[in-house]
Amino acid sequence: MNDGKSIPKRFLGASGIEVSAIGLGCMSLSGVYGTSTDEDGIALIQQALDCGITLLDTSDMYGFGHNEELVGQAIKGRRGGVVLATKFGNLGGREGKIAEGRPDYVIGACEKSLKRLGVDVIDLYYQHRVDPTVPVEDTFGAMAQLVAQGSSAQAWLGWRRTGSAGAGQAVIWWLFALPRSHATKSGHDLKVGGRS
Repeated sequence: MNDGKSIPKRFLGASGIEVSAIGLGCMSLSGVYGTSTDEDGIALIQQALDCGITLLDTSDMYGFGHNEELVGQAIKGRRGGVVLATKFGNLGGREGKIAEGRPDYVIGACEKSLKRLGVDVIDLYYQHRVDPTVPVEDTFGAMAQLVAQGSSAQAWLGWRRTGSAGAGQAVIWWLFALPRSHATKSGHDLKVGGRS
């Protein structure tokens, strides 16, 4: 077992959350790029943790919830050493919609993710795709509610530089103007507020 000291650590913006400089994206463990067994996926995640990786990224869309269940099984009994990130709102075209951001959907999606992951709190909760039919203030208001009630430690808005599912410039400026919040752009993600 690696003591984790060989993988550098980084802080995520001003959030106070420290993660390994290399994280593990778990999407491919649910058949997105080909077949994978649950046993192999769990073993891979546990090996990554043994090697000092602390950031695991999943989504309720990956395997339509299966990926979160798999990650939950892999981290059972090891939660203290894991920074857990998951996402909501990517419908992938189901029922003619690409994204969902209604506040009641956000709250319900988080509750389902917590159950599938087998945890009490999600460290980083992302909006996977921005719903153009719902004001971002409404979606992010629900995310802020999750942070306030302790279901999520941080709320992040995922955005893409191209494509209609991403946040536009007006949304980004609105997020920077939120009172008592801080925002950090990192790659394709914008982080806003939350508690440390």
